Amino acid sequence: MFNRALVELQMKMYLTMCGRQQKISQKGEEYGWSSTVFCTVESYFGNDVFEKADKIGDREAAEKITEQIYRLNPEANPKKIIKFIKGV
Repeated sequence: MFNRALVELQMKMYLTMCGRQQKISQKGEEYGWSSTVFCTVESYFGNDVFEKADKIGDREAAEKITEQIYRLNPEANPKKIIKFIKGV
């Protein structure tokens, strides 16, 4: 249930992963598994990213996302890209 809520907050752009944090012992040594740190999208990217996003239309945004996906994965399936972008 918690993981599902966390994913939903990320998908709606309320939260984003902004780092990792390691536990520190009383001796000052790192130990155990590191934990993911989350923060608000505004605090991570700044408000100007939202101002710029407001100026981009839906079609242009989808094109930019598609371009980035193909840069990262040239073999990406076009139908899956659309599903990823539109959630349909």
